[in-house]
Amino acid sequence: MPSTKNKLPKILAHLGFAPQLWFHCKGNEDIPMQRHIQQGLHLYLFLLPALIFLLLVQALEVVIGSNLPIADVPTVVRFGWWMTISSWIPLVLWGVFWLTSIIQISRDTVKPMNLISRIGALNVPKTISVGWGVFLQIGILLLVLVIARGNHLVNQNNANASVYLLYAEETSVPRWVYATGFYPIAEIAFWRWGEGSAAVEPLTRESLENAFREGRLIVIASHGGDPPGSVALSSANDDYLPSAADRMGGAGQNLQFVYFSGCFAGALESEWAQSLSPAKIITFNRVTWVLEHMLWLWTDGVIVALDLR
Repeated sequence: MPSTKNKLPKILAHLGFAPQLWFHCKGNEDIPMQRHIQQGLHLYLFLLPALIFLLLVQALEVVIGSNLPIADVPTVVRFGWWMTISSWIPLVLWGVFWLTSIIQISRDTVKPMNLISRIGALNVPKTISVGWGVFLQIGILLLVLVIARGNHLVNQNNANASVYLLYAEETSVPRWVYATGFYPIAEIAFWRWGEGSAAVEPLTRESLENAFREGRLIVIASHGGDPPGSVALSSANDDYLPSAADRMGGAGQNLQFVYFSGCFAGALESEWAQSLSPAKIITFNRVTWVLEHMLWLWTDGVIVALDLR
């Protein structure tokens, strides 16, 4: 049975380090090792179209779903679920292949992935696998840094922050995911107004009204409330209406922009605009999608943050 020391490079080949081992082991006549490296590269090759398929279907979901008839909400929701499930199928299959390859290490055998292996054996696909693998490794490293930095920025003393992301606790999404999505805006706020200028908090009546009083930019990341146009609060039976914002005094003197992500928040767009005047607001009078909100945070949201007074 191969020693743990001899197995380690083979394990690393299946854990994402196949490109580095491919460079290091060029000309190596260890046939089993070469097979494990090739399998690792084939996994990268299979992962590329799986990720592309995921992104394309998710983008198609936003484009088509946003243009379906507003009155037919159940159809829109069912369409969204089917598109989401379909988009993950190739990635789930990739995960099965990856687990199979890990199991094979214990037996010191490699079973080729049929068509993927045949394509991956060609020079051009092999070069693509190596380049894509290195690119993905760099991307993962950058993502880890963004996660760490984003969460650091919103863990400061931020009772009087300038930019807020308020999220519904009822969702299964952890806080650090919201902090990562909010990172570019939080970073801009840090460089403009210093530590404690960015906050990511649960969406409660208290946090929302504090954000209205103190914030310059607010992103409300929640489902649409009942009645349509209201904001669904965390751990509360009643949802937040524009009239409640009027009672607490409306927008603070610094408030300039509020982004409502909730479905059908636009049903009360004019009421929100009046209650939070002179701040600009964005609402949607339709079903909305997570991907479009993420894109806004990293594109238009950055421009808005840079233009804040």
